[in-house]
Amino acid sequence: MFVIKQFFYSIGVILNFVLNVYIWLILIYAILSWFRISPYHPLMRLLIALVMPILRPIRRLLRPYFGPIDLSPMIAILFIWFLQLFLVPILLRAGQYP
Repeated sequence: MFVIKQFFYSIGVILNFVLNVYIWLILIYAILSWFRISPYHPLMRLLIALVMPILRPIRRLLRPYFGPIDLSPMIAILFIWFLQLFLVPILLRAGQYP
């Protein structure tokens, strides 16, 4: 039983860290998109490769409603915060000792 509880606790801690890093990556991408940085720059290529799998589906859903206004980074961050507030505590509580 100890191993399973430690596993859930570890997954919760790692997931929380990964979600925090992903929020920062989205914020950095959004700020850098305000400037005219080439999409072929190595940093932008890395950010695009990491962030676009989440932002692209959100953009497809929001494009007909908001047109040129891109709210996808904000929606993605809100979704990640939801996961942090809902899923991470469940995993951490599953790993607590009685």
